[in-house]
Amino acid sequence: MNMCRLSNNTRDYVEQYHCILDEMIRNMNCAELTDSLSGSFITQMIPHHRAAIEMSKNHVRIIISTATLCVR
Repeated sequence: MNMCRLSNNTRDYVEQYHCILDEMIRNMNCAELTDSLSGSFITQMIPHHRAAIEMSKNHVRIIISTATLCVR
């Protein structure tokens, strides 16, 4: 992706997105697996869903920032 062609808001969003994604992958890979397939699945899904919440917050933050710029 050519980050130079993106607006500052979009660039900020994408950078934060990648940080969230990297942390999610680290946490999913570090999840302790057990003999329980269901338990292991749930353990790995917790970081996945936490990342979804953080990505949503990131999106809302940018939308609010953009809306504030437009109102001024």
